[in-house]
Amino acid sequence: MKTKLYLFSLISYIFLSSSLIAQPYSQPPFHAVDIMSMGDYELAGKNYYISDIHYYNLISSQFDKSKESFFKYLEEALSLYGANRTNDSLNADFYINVYVDYWDSDSDVTKSPKLNQRNLNYPSYYNYYRLDGSGSFVNQDKTYGQNYYDTELARQNVALRDNFNNIPVSNNNKKTRHSFNKSIVIEGFEVNGGNRNLLWMTQATDNRGGSNFLEADEPMLYLMMRAFGKTVKPQKCFIAKEDPYFDMFKKFELGNNISYHISYTSSDENVGLFMAEKRVDTDELVLFVQDNNKISSDFTHKKYTAAIRIGDKIIECSKKHYDVRPVKYNRLLAVTFPLSNIDAEQFDLVFFKEGHPDKVKYSVSQIKLN
Repeated sequence: MKTKLYLFSLISYIFLSSSLIAQPYSQPPFHAVDIMSMGDYELAGKNYYISDIHYYNLISSQFDKSKESFFKYLEEALSLYGANRTNDSLNADFYINVYVDYWDSDSDVTKSPKLNQRNLNYPSYYNYYRLDGSGSFVNQDKTYGQNYYDTELARQNVALRDNFNNIPVSNNNKKTRHSFNKSIVIEGFEVNGGNRNLLWMTQATDNRGGSNFLEADEPMLYLMMRAFGKTVKPQKCFIAKEDPYFDMFKKFELGNNISYHISYTSSDENVGLFMAEKRVDTDELVLFVQDNNKISSDFTHKKYTAAIRIGDKIIECSKKHYDVRPVKYNRLLAVTFPLSNIDAEQFDLVFFKEGHPDKVKYSVSQIKLN
């Protein structure tokens, strides 16, 4: 009996070990933010002008450095989707408003942070336009300090820095942890006849706790990119902290072999493409799929495979894997194909049960890599 139990345990251990090796998940903690977006606008090939910036951070001594860094990563994120920044407002196809804001957990968060600004004692930078009587743009640049100090917010921030000590509630003997939230809102709009028309809006929010735990600007902007110009229902998105593409984003090293602004149509609004990479040195094409747990090929649909379809030609993937373990929220599925076998400018990505390519469960069609 003991021998059988030992053999069973050994077999189970070998199976578990092989499963872990086959699916090398990243480990927490992860970069995670809530994303929502609205719009239907193609950014690729368009010129944009930064019209208005409302930028705040919680550490006044780091404001200038943080602001400069934010502008660079904002420009990098938009350029990866094919948009080009212009300093000439008259040459812009669309304009950008940006709001980076913080608020405490006791605030009314049912309203957009940009409509319920806190009076922080940090400088703001504005680079905006106005229309004169002839309908022409007049550029104005202003830098100034906010002098309205919010003593309650300051008290909360000091308490948070003090090892996140609990703040007592006055009306009872209980203690509660006070926390901050952070939001980045990016608006793209056009001006017609003096009227401002919103083209798209993307918002990223982090509400996980104290100020020391809030995401920095870089991961929030990187995760927001998947929603630029699109309508995306509220969802929590995350990536591993050691994600190599995010690391390249932080270093401004993402090359021409990586596509972010991908044209496609999907059979399900929850299944789409985040990016694609052509690895010429290894003859591989890697498609990164957002599946919102619809495909879940490592959990619910273990026997499902992915293939590229070009007319009647089917090219099955050589491998596929998720960057993180099965979770409730949005994660990326990396699907790899032999690059030399894809000889068309447009193709479809299909998911089906192994051995049944005619029974497609999900499809991402008319894919064009720009």
